[in-house]
Amino acid sequence: MGGVLLGFALGAVAFTAQGRELGNKLGDAALSQAKKVMEHAKKSAEQSAGKSEIGGASE
Repeated sequence: MGGVLLGFALGAVAFTAQGRELGNKLGDAALSQAKKVMEHAKKSAEQSAGKSEIGGASE
């Protein structure tokens, strides 16, 4: 029952200007954080690839 009420409340908020604005801000923050994570993962993968190539060449 609580889930139904929560869903109804969130749905009602989404139809207000303030609710849409809040949703947009949360979405932008999530995308920004995801981009940071992806950049960090890319750098880590590049560093790992560089180390494995160096290690493989010296063996």
